Amino acid sequence: MKKIVITGGTFAGKTTLIEAFAREGYQTIPEAAMQIINETTEKMGMKAMKKWRRGYIGEFQSLIANRVLKLESEIQNGKDNLIFCDRGLHDSLGYLKLVNAEVPEVIKPLFSRHKYDLVFLCDVIKNFDIRSNTGRMENYKSSYRVGELIGESYKKYGHKVIRVKEMTVASRIKFIKKYLDLLK
Repeated sequence: MKKIVITGGTFAGKTTLIEAFAREGYQTIPEAAMQIINETTEKMGMKAMKKWRRGYIGEFQSLIANRVLKLESEIQNGKDNLIFCDRGLHDSLGYLKLVNAEVPEVIKPLFSRHKYDLVFLCDVIKNFDIRSNTGRMENYKSSYRVGELIGESYKKYGHKVIRVKEMTVASRIKFIKKYLDLLK
């Protein structure tokens, strides 16, 4: 089974691409962070959740890292032996670095052991929509910056990172599929 990460800053079109691959019959893994955000928002409310995330970024990223591992361990092999992940484990490192936070000791060992076969780093869409109702807290500038930091985090751990420029969804899918031949 080959694991492919679709990542980038917020509003880079990652989930749209994941949904497009799912419609084509590929196995996909949803974004763990959004699951955690939705669950904590349900418990605390949006305002308290955002405050908690700011104050406990390490705990928040640890929850996400553990959820990523859980979701990936539960997935069945898919079409063409490929699994598409809406973000991956190493995304947490980019978010921690964005706010100059330390990587929690409990998750440090995970990053060197956990590997992906390809990582696609999507550029942020220029017509940026903050969508604060989803629990997101980034603006265009911080979204772009975290995308760069995420890319650096994957490279640091030996992953091949391929940048996906802003273009139509169909063009992005076609672009990504060209690289899938490298995995055969």
